[in-house]
Amino acid sequence: MAAPTRAWEYLRVSGTTETDLAAVGRAGWDLVGVTTGGGSATLYFKRPGLDFRERVALEQQLRVYDRLGLPLPHAPDADLQP
Repeated sequence: MAAPTRAWEYLRVSGTTETDLAAVGRAGWDLVGVTTGGGSATLYFKRPGLDFRERVALEQQLRVYDRLGLPLPHAPDADLQP
């Protein structure tokens, strides 16, 4: 039986700072391409997508922290979603 294929997530970012790029890296994104035009660069990233079990665990964790009014234990990357 063949191993399941892992899906990828993709992210396109323009006009970033070093702080933004550090956050992207901490969120697990890898730079895979750059295009330039109009005086600015567009960066393309990818990272392995979460499988079903990982997505459920993450959603449960976020709900518990939200319900308790606690800050997340790591920097959220909601703005870094594809």
